Amino acid sequence: MRKSRRTWIAPLVCLTLLACDDEPESKSRPQFEADAGADAGPDSDSRGPAYAVISSDFAATSVSLLAADGDIVADDYLNSGSTETGLVTALSGDVEMPTRSGEPGVLVLLDRFKTDVVTRVELSSGDVLGQVQVGDSAADGDDAFTANPQDYLRVDATTAWIARSEPNLKPDAAEANLGNDLIRIDPRTMERTEDRIDLSPLNGRASRVDPMTGAEEEVDVYARPGRFARVGDTLIVGLARSAFDFSAVGSGLVAVVNLKTKAIGGLEIEDLQGCNYVSPIPGANDRVLVGCGGVYPTPRDSAGIAILRVSNGKASVVKSWKAKEHEDAPAVSEGYVAIDPNTVGATLNGFVPGDSDSVFGTIDLESGDFTTLLSTPAGGTFGTPLYDAESGKLFVPDSSVDGDLRPTAGVRVLERSDDGAFEETNVLEVAKDTGLPARHVFRL
Repeated sequence: MRKSRRTWIAPLVCLTLLACDDEPESKSRPQFEADAGADAGPDSDSRGPAYAVISSDFAATSVSLLAADGDIVADDYLNSGSTETGLVTALSGDVEMPTRSGEPGVLVLLDRFKTDVVTRVELSSGDVLGQVQVGDSAADGDDAFTANPQDYLRVDATTAWIARSEPNLKPDAAEANLGNDLIRIDPRTMERTEDRIDLSPLNGRASRVDPMTGAEEEVDVYARPGRFARVGDTLIVGLARSAFDFSAVGSGLVAVVNLKTKAIGGLEIEDLQGCNYVSPIPGANDRVLVGCGGVYPTPRDSAGIAILRVSNGKASVVKSWKAKEHEDAPAVSEGYVAIDPNTVGATLNGFVPGDSDSVFGTIDLESGDFTTLLSTPAGGTFGTPLYDAESGKLFVPDSSVDGDLRPTAGVRVLERSDDGAFEETNVLEVAKDTGLPARHVFRL
């Protein structure tokens, strides 16, 4: 996955400016009804969780749970200090969740770079169902391999696919540890299988400037799968397509995978790069959103959005928005969220003082217009948002902190009116006892 400035700058600030908070302490977790995590809708009588919020300072993580109406039903439900039975590996500070796990009633956590662990927790009981190691980051020296899992999808009782972003360049690496692929696990046993879908045919070449000589050269870029979305038996997989050291990025491409035959193809996303974000679109079962972050430090040149139509195992681009064609709009390059087939939310983040303000807003794909909904001074960033089309609620995590690195915001909640406009209605303060800023919101 293309590393953003957030990935490297935030830990540096935490480590060099002042000491981070101690890791949060473990505590007993609440239990919920058996339908917890199901898509019950905002009018359901169920008070079980429907969404999860991940808060992190990139050293420790806390997971809080929200009901369908947006109320907090379990603050700091699970954290990096948790030591319950089944948690063999504690949560790191780099944790996310699947785009759509396909497992109602189960909390699935992806512990990513240099941890490489997928964790499943049964929400109704609070029991840890198990963990599986999808890389070999714990191996000694040159044998270590970090898989950096990016997404997870349960297909049936015995099959779940995991995107492993990192390629393994060791010439004697076993096939099971090659990475740059989709790997199948058995959710019942939480064990890896021998099945994998190799995405290396979608590797390529890209140009970069050699930092030592200043000469332009071509280097290998690797597919690096990111987020994905399922349409029937077709899986659309976002690809970062970057060099091993992230010094170059290839042309925009997504993988089109047949889940039955494991056949793969590639669809070019013209004029865009870094297209590793993919998600379903509310109200359009045959469409998916592709978000392309472009190339740092000039994302405007190649950042943008594409809407794909998927039919009979084939995909095509039906709409696009390119930042370079809209100089009056912010060069949004992350925080993509599908609102409807014609409206997409996106973010431009200013990571350090002196940058422009961080901005979140919506893009009308017909007119190309950008509407600013939220802003915060540079240093505070907007993370992974979530839109619930049934309730019309839009959840946007705001990581703003004060001079002591204590959160000053939380999850900002906006509601959509009948005319399509959004208005901020609430701010949810999550993980209050941990002092960790909100980073991501996901559907359970």
